[in-house]
Amino acid sequence: MPETEEARGKILEYKECKNITYEQLGLMVNKTPVYVQEVLTGKKAGPRANELILKIIQMFGIR
Repeated sequence: MPETEEARGKILEYKECKNITYEQLGLMVNKTPVYVQEVLTGKKAGPRANELILKIIQMFGIR
């Protein structure tokens, strides 16, 4: 999903910088690690995936 590509990239960059695993991120947002990974890599898309992306951005204050 091209309109979320930049946001997903920023989340992945932040995740890498802070050494956050998909398991940890999944616990923080109450989703499975596999689902979080699929959303952040673009394999899952749609309104629910977009909500998760926004939630992660807001949670960490990513700009």
